[in-house]
Amino acid sequence: MEKKVTKKDMFAEIITLARENGRVDIEEFCEVQIEQLNRKAEKAKERKAEKAAKGDALKDAIAAVLTDDLQTAADITEKVMDVGEDVSRAKVVARLTKLVKEGVAGKMQVKVDKKRVMAYALADAIPADEDEDE
Repeated sequence: MEKKVTKKDMFAEIITLARENGRVDIEEFCEVQIEQLNRKAEKAKERKAEKAAKGDALKDAIAAVLTDDLQTAADITEKVMDVGEDVSRAKVVARLTKLVKEGVAGKMQVKVDKKRVMAYALADAIPADEDEDE
């Protein structure tokens, strides 16, 4: 698999060519562009770290709702509707999947109204041989 050529790579190559041809103006321009790309990347890292530090209120609310009893995603969604953000079943399932991967929750298929659906509970409450992995 070939390495993707980034803007930084392109500007670095242009700098090399500009130096060979004695074009200081092009070299300076490209150095400014690289510096702007570096600042933009640094800001993005700061925003990501800030967002991660705040935590995920929905995930915390879902973890608080989990018990030793199995609950479907629809049941859990109803219980966490007051978190404040747009709560949807898909968002709840995404957070439940994270909790399962972290070992906080466990999941198991159950039958509800003749349908097989996934139900969630605290990880300790689900026997290891019943735990479903995707």
